[in-house]
Amino acid sequence: MGDLPNLDVLCLASGGGQQAPLLAAAGARVTSSDLSEEQLALDELAAHRESLSLNTVRGDMRDRGEDPVIRYPLPYYDKARLSPERYRKLIESGETLTFSHSLEEQIGGQTEAGFALFGLLEDGWKDCPLDP
Repeated sequence: MGDLPNLDVLCLASGGGQQAPLLAAAGARVTSSDLSEEQLALDELAAHRESLSLNTVRGDMRDRGEDPVIRYPLPYYDKARLSPERYRKLIESGETLTFSHSLEEQIGGQTEAGFALFGLLEDGWKDCPLDP
């Protein structure tokens, strides 16, 4: 990923005074977005206490407008989904590459390494277009 100083970082659903202030302390230009004003207030409190520059924006990361279109299922990896030309342009322009992991990769890899999981709760957004 490289050094954090002067990188633009967007923290989604991450209010609470932990990740965003830490990234700002490392020199990144950070915007923290969360649905909860209380969580964003904790980011602002930590930033103020440590004299950090941090932008907070209240919003719902699931809100993609009236008709969200899911283009790519998860897990996602730019190199596997984009045309070779588009992928090359991303590399040449220095843009960030996007990838994700399935829960099986994330949790399964940890349990194989000895991590013990005693419970798990996953939200069920029944009426949300992003649920499938």
